[in-house]
Amino acid sequence: MRGNLYTNFYILIGYGVASIILCLLFYTLYSICGKTFTIRCGFLFLSFMILFYSLSTPTEVATKADMASVEFGYPIRFLSQDLSSKDPPSFPRMQGSGSLHDDPVTMYWGALLINIVILMVSLEILLFIFYRLKKYFTHTRHAK
Repeated sequence: MRGNLYTNFYILIGYGVASIILCLLFYTLYSICGKTFTIRCGFLFLSFMILFYSLSTPTEVATKADMASVEFGYPIRFLSQDLSSKDPPSFPRMQGSGSLHDDPVTMYWGALLINIVILMVSLEILLFIFYRLKKYFTHTRHAK
């Protein structure tokens, strides 16, 4: 139990340091390249974070034969892992990803690229809506 507490503490410290470094990197990028390019780089980074977070979500596996090719990723599955070496007690079950070193992994690069494009376009649309709403509300407030 004590080892887990220390491990979680060091992971938390690592995330904190990585966040500070990332903020400094984006501040430097903003001062060199400008606002538009920095926003797009931030969207790209956010897309990768969302995609790699989607790898941690469990997938439903119906039978033992399905364990040979469990697919992960969202919205389009872009990683397949052979988990046939595992022996879960019952099926159907929700199965998380296994070790990248012990269980064979196949990456579908085309699907990963399509996922990145989907997320980037979605973030661009949200940014467009945000700017339109901001422009609308600042215009109506000054018009009174």
